[in-house]
Amino acid sequence: MHDIPRGWTTGKLESLVWIKSGSAAHFDPLGSIPVMGANGQIGRTSQSNFGPGYLVGRVGAAGAVNRVDGPCWASDNVLTVLARDHVMDESFLGHLLRYANPAQLATRQAQPLITQTNLGALRVRYPICVGEQRRIAEILDALDEQINCERRLADKLQSVSLGIIESIFEGMVDGPVRGLVSNEDRRQEECALGDLGTWLSGGTPSTSDPGFWGGEIPWISAASMKDFYISDSDRRVTQSGASAGTRLVPSGTVLFVVRGMSLKKEFRVGVTVREVAFGQDCKAIIPRDDIDGTFLALALRAKSQLVLRMVDEAGHGTGRLPTDAIAKMRITVPPFTAQRRIVDTVQAFDRRLNAQMVTLEKLLLLRQGLAEDLLTGRVRVPEAEAVVESL
Repeated sequence: MHDIPRGWTTGKLESLVWIKSGSAAHFDPLGSIPVMGANGQIGRTSQSNFGPGYLVGRVGAAGAVNRVDGPCWASDNVLTVLARDHVMDESFLGHLLRYANPAQLATRQAQPLITQTNLGALRVRYPICVGEQRRIAEILDALDEQINCERRLADKLQSVSLGIIESIFEGMVDGPVRGLVSNEDRRQEECALGDLGTWLSGGTPSTSDPGFWGGEIPWISAASMKDFYISDSDRRVTQSGASAGTRLVPSGTVLFVVRGMSLKKEFRVGVTVREVAFGQDCKAIIPRDDIDGTFLALALRAKSQLVLRMVDEAGHGTGRLPTDAIAKMRITVPPFTAQRRIVDTVQAFDRRLNAQMVTLEKLLLLRQGLAEDLLTGRVRVPEAEAVVESL
């Protein structure tokens, strides 16, 4: 390692910590002490052999770093790591271990393995002063706590948004939704999904013809459809490709997956916000004039659990959604103006959630960069403290 900052040094991890192997796990369902494996808790017992301290995965999730705050039974799938007094601050050790990435030491075989010897020989850079170690840990801990708070808020907003969608569409079954469907206009229809627009199947242009691919038109597949508002894909087709084996649909079209491994656990549905092409694993509905595309996609998303119960097996773990079954599904349709009010309400929460996710992403990037700088000594504590205080 080059450019060691003043007051820092390098050394083998074994000179800074105590490393031992865990012991064969034994379980007691009546016990209250966690039994820990490489990926976390794997059971309970009534005895302990370690804790508090750090665990590094030995086999399985080799190199995974976990912190235990109390007594535990460390199984033989982990190595226990404990800071040496007066040499290594305990909190700093956790950040150092994760930055050092013990997974790089794992053997390249069917069952990756990290040995006590290999982990101990890992060379790390660190400040000699335990006090500086502690201050670095406090900065990163404070950032981690702020990230956790922002993540909890994002989770709460997402839960509220989903709850609003469900309550809106459940409420429409019972009658007009207060504030969204006016008392003056209580007209609501119960319609089969198949009657709400023009249904289209997609396709895949020949992948052997380079003239069909690499254009400007997003080609949406079951794998690429991960966002509700559909605007892009990792694969794009040319105009020639769009007319040779696939279909083009306009903005406001509802797309949903009818075949794929993802259907075994989730129903992917969304609405296009630009012209796109799509593959045979998806279906498209171009809504009729009195149906808002975003409203229809939200209505389908609200019925995800019902849709998933229609999915059958197409072989090799691939889910298949029978078109005739979902086409018969009943959708409650309020007047167009009420559809737009519903969409506006949901999108307002989506904007709040998106803004929260942007804040969280910025914090995660800041934390990643600051950890890199602090744990190499490129940025010293006072400068890092000033960055955190400015947040």
